[in-house]
Amino acid sequence: MNTTPINGTELAMELYRAVRQSSKDIEQANREAAHEAAEEELEQGLARAEELHQQADRMRTGAIISGAMTAAAGGVQAAAAFDALDQKWGKAAGGVPNLANAVDGFFDAAAKHHEADAEGHSARARAAGHRVDEHTSAAAAARDLARSAQGLARSIADAEHESMRAVLSQRA
Repeated sequence: MNTTPINGTELAMELYRAVRQSSKDIEQANREAAHEAAEEELEQGLARAEELHQQADRMRTGAIISGAMTAAAGGVQAAAAFDALDQKWGKAAGGVPNLANAVDGFFDAAAKHHEADAEGHSARARAAGHRVDEHTSAAAAARDLARSAQGLARSIADAEHESMRAVLSQRA
């Protein structure tokens, strides 16, 4: 009968190292996948914000053109009104609603710019939230690994203690 103790410590440490490396590799792959997904979500959100800014710019340009045309039409109407004094006020007032629409267009464009800014900020906030989740998960994994290492160290110490007791009891 062989009474030579098996070096469980070395075997357990090698096993621990292999499990730890495998765990690290899996965690790294998961973090990379989550990071890529968060980056893609951020890019899509920022692209949407840029699209909204472009829409706002087009709305503002339309309001400028509409206002200019309304002003020009108002000038023509005013000239025509002077020619026909009896219809002066009816024709000159005809451009007021169009001018109001042009002013509304400026405010609508400003609102669209604010909407675009909100979309961009929202996308950045979601991305930051993903990064918080990644780091929280990594911290939890590190704590779990530390507890696992402590448990393994206790098991190794207990096994070594039992092995030494067995050897000593056989020699006695």
